[in-house]
Amino acid sequence: MNYRKPYPVDNVAPPDPENIILFGKERESMLAHEDALERPTGEAARSFDYEGEIAVVIGRIARRVTTDQAMSHVLGYSAFNDGSVRDWQKHSVYAGKNFARSGAWGPWITTADELPPPQDLELTVTLNDEVVQHAFGREMIFSVAEQLAYASNLFTLYPGDVIATGSPDGTGGSRSPKRFLIPGDKVKISVGANCTLINSV
Repeated sequence: MNYRKPYPVDNVAPPDPENIILFGKERESMLAHEDALERPTGEAARSFDYEGEIAVVIGRIARRVTTDQAMSHVLGYSAFNDGSVRDWQKHSVYAGKNFARSGAWGPWITTADELPPPQDLELTVTLNDEVVQHAFGREMIFSVAEQLAYASNLFTLYPGDVIATGSPDGTGGSRSPKRFLIPGDKVKISVGANCTLINSV
């Protein structure tokens, strides 16, 4: 939860979290640009959701950095789809976020010097060419610098590490009626003007 919105699992808008909420993504859960997202089988297929996010890519080792130091460790930014199975997320965030081939990032890294500051980065998500999510980095509850500083005090961040910064309102689980992914859907996630991640189901 890093944007103010109804929580897509229960559609209730919670108060702002006091602390940053972290979880990890397994390598097998992530795909590249234009790879096909794999809709889960069985009951899990009924709540397969998209989540567009701004991804931050680490360029220098960061360990116990402050918010003032954090941005000097950023290489650049990319687009991220934190594919989620909402029904499984109810009992385990880790499970709901780690179905094989459910998410993606890319298609490339745009270096920080080619983009505006993260608070001015624009995130736009379309589902079958309909805009379903739109936000700017300034709408995050915790800034990119705060997220990096927090994470670096738990563990070392290495060059190439990717941190997804949270998803704004508009995911399928937050809509009324709910709109989960089905075969043939196409998700496009754009960060800035020149980075668009495209994946079909």
